[in-house]
Amino acid sequence: PGGEGSAPTPLTYFVSGMALWLLSHVSQVAAKKKLKIKNEKVLVSAYFHEQGSVLRGDAEGFCDRFEIEIQIDSDEPAAEMEMLVKLARQMCFTEKALTGSVTVKVTQTINGDSTMV
Repeated sequence: PGGEGSAPTPLTYFVSGMALWLLSHVSQVAAKKKLKIKNEKVLVSAYFHEQGSVLRGDAEGFCDRFEIEIQIDSDEPAAEMEMLVKLARQMCFTEKALTGSVTVKVTQTINGDSTMV
């Protein structure tokens, strides 16, 4: 059961979060380095697929890739902007979580009984 199209999907929020975190780091790095940005924009496309069967018990979801375009308009030197993007990516928690190996601990509580999954 869901919202029947009354709000964005959870995947939309997930992908939007990727863009927002990266954009916030671009702004943060620019402010700390006192670089002037006229306009900034991050475009993110994400590709997902599912395979297997819920009925068979072997269904899986996969995130295949993200394609990210960072657009910056500035009178600052291009080399400064390239370093800004590099630093923003190095600081982006979301990108690190998605591309690195992050431990995910899950506990399930069913009818009051909790177990690690």
